[in-house]
Amino acid sequence: MKKNVVFFVFLLLLCQGYAFAQSARVTGKVTGPDNQGLPGVNVQVNGTTTGTSTDVDGNFALNAASTASLVFSNIGYVSQTVPVNGRSV
Repeated sequence: MKKNVVFFVFLLLLCQGYAFAQSARVTGKVTGPDNQGLPGVNVQVNGTTTGTSTDVDGNFALNAASTASLVFSNIGYVSQTVPVNGRSV
């Protein structure tokens, strides 16, 4: 019985490590209609609390799974959801 519990805990830890291994750094730049960077845009991984805001030049960086989607939102603009699709930029 004790071997089964130890094996089960090992499997849980292994699965957790595998889930985090699929997360990668995603970077980008948010621009407006005039192709200028937009500061202060909220960038969030859809369905999570992971997110960031763009810097003064519109650049952002965060960790997201390759299958995740990013939600971009800002006051005065329509929110947009963009799938990562394995991209890093």
